[in-house]
Parts: sequence; structure tokens; C-alpha cells
Amino acid sequence: MPKVKFLPFGTVVELRPGETILDAGRRAGLPFANGCSGHGLCGRCRVRVRHGLRSLDAPNPQERKVMVVYHYGPGERAACQVIPHGDITVTATYW
Repeated sequence: MPKVKFLPFGTVVELRPGETILDAGRRAGLPFANGCSGHGLCGRCRVRVRHGLRSLDAPNPQERKVMVVYHYGPGERAACQVIPHGDITVTATYW
């Protein structure tokens, strides 16, 4: 199973099938900014992918919309919309 490493915590979480970055982080008890309960509307769960960007599919239509509205930069993704298929490392400005 793919793993997500959360920096600066150093927490590594093995992903369950179909699990998003946000779901894995919550399961590990990590604090996530979130205002829409993971529906891809608020853009607050933005993470920067430090390693493993190729382990992610292209953004889905909902995530693309959030990325444009909230001006996501290169390597930034909506944690509630991303289901990794390989190991990744992420961080966030609110940590």
C-alpha cells in the first residue's frame, strides 16, 4: 500500500484503498485546515507535495476548480481530492 509522510511531523501513514490524503491525515490525528468536510469546495486543505508528485493522478474537475479559485501554486493539491497511488511526502503552510 502507498504511504504518505506528513512534514514537519514525520508521521507516515499507510493509505487504505481509495483513501485521500485528508482522510489519512485525519486518521493519524493530524490537524487539517478544512471548512467543507472534504467536499472540495473551500480549498483550505491545500498541501504542497514535496516528493512523489508523479504518484498522483491529474486533478479531477472539482479539484481543478478549487485550484483556480484559490490560486494553488505548482505542486499544491487539495488533500480532500487526491488519492495517491504511490508514496508521497506532503507539507502545509498551516503546520
